[in-house]
Amino acid sequence: MLNPRIIRSLFHTTKWHNHSSLPDLNQTVPHVPVMCNEVVRLLNPQPNEVFLDMTFGAGGHTQAMLDANPSLQCFAMDRDPEFLKHVERLRGKTNCHLIPMLGPFSQLPVLGETHGFHPNTVDMILMDLGVSSMQLDDPHRGFGFRHSSRLDMRMDGVVSENITAEEVLNTLEPADLARIFKCYGEERYARRIANAIFEHRHTLGPVRTAKQLSDIINSVVPRPSDRSTSSTNPSTRVFQALRIFINDELNELCAGLELAERLLRSPGQSPTGQGGRLVVISFHSLEDRLVKWALSNTAELIANQTDNQLSLAKQLANRTEKNAVGLHRRQQLLSQLAPEKSCEEQSRLRWKIVSAT
Repeated sequence: MLNPRIIRSLFHTTKWHNHSSLPDLNQTVPHVPVMCNEVVRLLNPQPNEVFLDMTFGAGGHTQAMLDANPSLQCFAMDRDPEFLKHVERLRGKTNCHLIPMLGPFSQLPVLGETHGFHPNTVDMILMDLGVSSMQLDDPHRGFGFRHSSRLDMRMDGVVSENITAEEVLNTLEPADLARIFKCYGEERYARRIANAIFEHRHTLGPVRTAKQLSDIINSVVPRPSDRSTSSTNPSTRVFQALRIFINDELNELCAGLELAERLLRSPGQSPTGQGGRLVVISFHSLEDRLVKWALSNTAELIANQTDNQLSLAKQLANRTEKNAVGLHRRQQLLSQLAPEKSCEEQSRLRWKIVSAT
């Protein structure tokens, strides 16, 4: 459970509740960091403070932080090996103190130990969740809808030992696929889509490309009669669900929130007296729910703090009070998010895929 050592936990979310508001993951998006000015304002970097960017990507947020205060000690973390070239680019451009750490959130204790930072030593942490525009734009990664490349979707890259979207789609039974689409994509036509995939496998052959999968989904999901009411591709939720399942994103988010709490400085350990600051940017309701539970739990514990950021945190906590169960055990939390899919079932599905390949 989070405790008062996150003195100011800051959070922004853009939630996607329906098809008309979901982002179209097939659109080409420039590599521009989201809410860059807000992130800098909320984290409020001070000279020589330690900043950990847990989702470095192309480095836009870190560059903005360094522009605001060049003396920062920065740690750049990402699970995608592609980020390393952007670290080198930023190093060459700014001559900054920037140390890269390759791995998912759950490996942060090992990576931190290797690079010399420990609990209660970090001033600012940023988590910008979800898939990056670089991953979406790369046709070889399998994240976009209309590419004819193989369905991969591993954030760790093609050298990863993790299962791929192609393996998931061509191994699991319809009921298991439907559970993934429903739990991680909140897809109302989950069973219909899963049955169509299963039928394709047994009549036309395996589903191998993003374009094939998108065509299957489009063939069974009704489109609004007025197309102007929905600019989002019907495949969005299924692609999201597969990506979250394959990369174990919700467990990783839970791990990241818990580890952030350990790393951030308490006010007595902070040279500036600000205490540790955490900013999380989320883009869909599953992430949103997890972060709000963590945030509300922390806000209750530090109710004597009265600054502007805490006021925001408490407002968000009050808004979601009936759903705020806190971050207890990861398994309990994810069971409440998706009761049909416990952590044990996720492990069972993964084992089924590995055994069949």
